[in-house]
Amino acid sequence: MGWRRLCYGDGYITTFIVYGLITNPETVIKGLVANSLMHNEHLTSNLAVVTDGTPSFRLNSHGWMDFKNVGPINITSTVTMFEIIREKIRSKISPFSKIVNEFIHDYLNYIETQITHIPNSKDELFEQYDWIFSGWLPLTHAHILINVPNDNEPVEFAEFDLCYWTGRKILCINLGSSSSIIQSKKRKIDYLKKSNPLVEIITIPKNIILEKEKNFPSEFFDTDFKEFWNGLKIPLGPNQPPVLSQYFSDQSIK
Repeated sequence: MGWRRLCYGDGYITTFIVYGLITNPETVIKGLVANSLMHNEHLTSNLAVVTDGTPSFRLNSHGWMDFKNVGPINITSTVTMFEIIREKIRSKISPFSKIVNEFIHDYLNYIETQITHIPNSKDELFEQYDWIFSGWLPLTHAHILINVPNDNEPVEFAEFDLCYWTGRKILCINLGSSSSIIQSKKRKIDYLKKSNPLVEIITIPKNIILEKEKNFPSEFFDTDFKEFWNGLKIPLGPNQPPVLSQYFSDQSIK
């Protein structure tokens, strides 16, 4: 990986996503990218690096929860582990962003419901609830780099309320009317959409998110998103041994 523009004639794309509670992504990205490239990391606590071959980002993915420097986590309750993950995700959301907080609350409740549709495994090592950690990881307050940093022009980002990387698409979510986005931000989003074929932009009206009697707006997402367990061999929890993560990540059941 390295500094390359979003799209070359050979179709190679590298997408840099700064996410979470970052005050100035332009200042932060240079240090984060240099460090992640040095260690060949695709996901850290504030940066995601996506190429066409990058494994999908899930709740059990390495890097985002800063587990790499600790040993196995001695938590026997899957439900407790999921609550820890829920709080970790919420810590990456601005307390002033009510709409993002509401969306993430509904999303995490939604995947908890979705796993009840998975047939129970005959393998006694796994329970149905273990699939919860295979849910897609939301990258909140996402800033996607749209140009190569240099000394001659400012760094520019397309901004979204959150995004997901499913291994096939970068789903960029705007919560609210697209007409309310200021022109300068819209220009950057339009550029990203035209230059990066991995990107799919989804706009969800604000009133749908903030309705009192509502569920997660799953109608805006396709089956691959909703049935996130498809193609996986077994459920894996957070902080699994790297050898298991590498072998089982996004492998289709044969």
